Parts: sequence; structure tokens; C-alpha cells
Amino acid sequence: VLNVDTSEGVGHYAVQNERAAEDHVVGVCRSPNAALNRDLGADDVIDYRTQTDFGDGYDIVLDAVGNGGFTAFRGCLSGGGRYVAPNPGAGDILWTLLTRASGSRRCNAMLFRSRGKDLELLAQMAGRNELRSVVDKTFSLEDLAQAHRSSMAGRVRGKLVVVLTAKD
Repeated sequence: VLNVDTSEGVGHYAVQNERAAEDHVVGVCRSPNAALNRDLGADDVIDYRTQTDFGDGYDIVLDAVGNGGFTAFRGCLSGGGRYVAPNPGAGDILWTLLTRASGSRRCNAMLFRSRGKDLELLAQMAGRNELRSVVDKTFSLEDLAQAHRSSMAGRVRGKLVVVLTAKD
């Protein structure tokens, strides 16, 4: 599995899930986050700022943030491989439709929804210490705008948390 943006929200959970499934995980991140990615379970780490060739033959490319879309990563896929976009752009949605009809390398634009059985599995993994949350920053509800700006700026390690407090 080539996991792009393994240091941020979705990606840092995905690398742990892939490790639990005993996949060979190649994480793509900035070099300051390499140790975190290895700690989360990545077998290999690629710094996208210094290496633009990520290799080929991957059965799955998970592009957690949507950097480049299917066309940028199609060459990394094996025959029958899947590009998965949990944050798809319009191009990924179109490629999903086109590659379903033909093509050995497919694009899967996905819109997620929470399902009880999936959340139960994540809870079980967390209970066995196979899944952990990395919290980069915590914000109060009053600082919600700043939390959003931080999220949109990228460079988040793990998750941003907004703490809701009850008013007296």
C-alpha cells in the first residue's frame, strides 16, 4: 500500500489499519514526520519533497488528502490496482466512473459515512493498543476559526481537536 499523507488525520489512522491487516505500507510525508510514520507502522517512508518517483506495482494507493488525484498516481498502481480517494475532487469522481467500465487500474472516489461495525472494529483495535490517535493541537470552541485555518494550511501531525465545554 502506498499511503500518501500518512502524518495527517485520515492517513495516520490508515497506516495503522494497513499495518494491522499485515500489508506492506509505504508512507509518503515530509522527512520531519518519518519517525512518526514508522512508529505508526509504515515499513518504508518517502519524503515527497525530495523524491517524486514513488515506484510502481502498488495494489492500493490511498491519497488521504487528494494531492494530484488519480492521474498523478495511476503509474504507481499494479495491474488491477486501486487508487482510493477519501477526499475526492471532481476529476476523481469522473475517473471512478470511467475506470469502472474499463481499465485494469481503477479509481475509487469514496465518500465515507460512519457505520457501527466499523467504529466497533476501531474501538477494538484501540483497546488492543493497535490504534492510537496522535493529537497535534487542541482548540477551544471559541478558537474554531483558527482550528479550521490550521486544518486548511496542512502540516498537521495527526488530528486537531476542538474541545466543547458546557456553559454554566
